[in-house]
Amino acid sequence: TGGSKFEPQDDGSWLAVGKAPAKDELLMIAESNLPSASRLRIEALTHDSFPRNGPGRADNGNFALGDVDVTVVRSDGDESIAIKEAVATHQQDSGSLSVMASIDQDPVSGWAVDKGGIGKDQAAVFEFAETVEFQGKTRWSIRLLFNHPNQRHAMGRIRLSLSGRLDAHVEIGTNDVSSQVRM
Repeated sequence: TGGSKFEPQDDGSWLAVGKAPAKDELLMIAESNLPSASRLRIEALTHDSFPRNGPGRADNGNFALGDVDVTVVRSDGDESIAIKEAVATHQQDSGSLSVMASIDQDPVSGWAVDKGGIGKDQAAVFEFAETVEFQGKTRWSIRLLFNHPNQRHAMGRIRLSLSGRLDAHVEIGTNDVSSQVRM
């Protein structure tokens, strides 16, 4: 909604290009062939075009992911997926700037990575309240809200993946995305 433009990268990530908006809301539509999913991994990846290499687009390289909404798009109606837990490779604090703040009811609080996480790739895994079962190709809608009062606090290079494994690790992917966590 902020007018961001994204370019696909060879590693499955999407790179924001151009001027960073003050606030942004990203809606990503993807398809998967997994038989089930219990977790969503969001990777916030660095890039030399961002301040301090990011992974955020703010002047200090940070981001603040205010809300994460996951929906399965079905022919008989969309199904909102509840998220019960979230863990991250790094979080700015354990309160309003923690990864759990991305799944609270406050659109301003959210996962940030300052105080040791700037200039490094970061990842968070969001655990669904219940495993979602599928038959065949499934369409997903994933909305990320960047609504922090500090401007331009959006992720600059994003990669998403799903996992049906209950033991999916919180880790940064590689150029060859693991078969354990994929979209």
